[in-house]
Amino acid sequence: MVPITAIGLLLVVSWLLAERLDGWAFAATGAGILLVTATIFLNLYPRVLVSSLGARFDLTIYNTSSTPYTLRVMTVVALVFTPIVLVYQAWTYWVFRRRIGRADFERPAPGGPPAEPAGPADPAAGPAGGSAGSAKP
Repeated sequence: MVPITAIGLLLVVSWLLAERLDGWAFAATGAGILLVTATIFLNLYPRVLVSSLGARFDLTIYNTSSTPYTLRVMTVVALVFTPIVLVYQAWTYWVFRRRIGRADFERPAPGGPPAEPAGPADPAAGPAGGSAGSAKP
């Protein structure tokens, strides 16, 4: 049933595209790819990697699995470090949350007023960070 469903989904995609149902076509394509991949693994089971030297050299789920001790240790490591990585990623997204432009790096003219810091990114803002059509005195 898995390969037949995959083929059916991939055939339906062309109809969905013709009907301009792009979101559904994307979802059907994604599901079709997942089902094709599942078909490959279902046909290989219990092998993970087939050897060209002979069946006795195949990698199976039994001879490639980790020991229970290793799985316990890696569970603890994952529980400790996954939140750290997620917090770090959130922090980097916060730090680099806006685009910078040339105006952020320009130096003020000697003796002139200091450069104003650029505000938050504004789609209507011009290249100097001000709003389009406004003149600064």
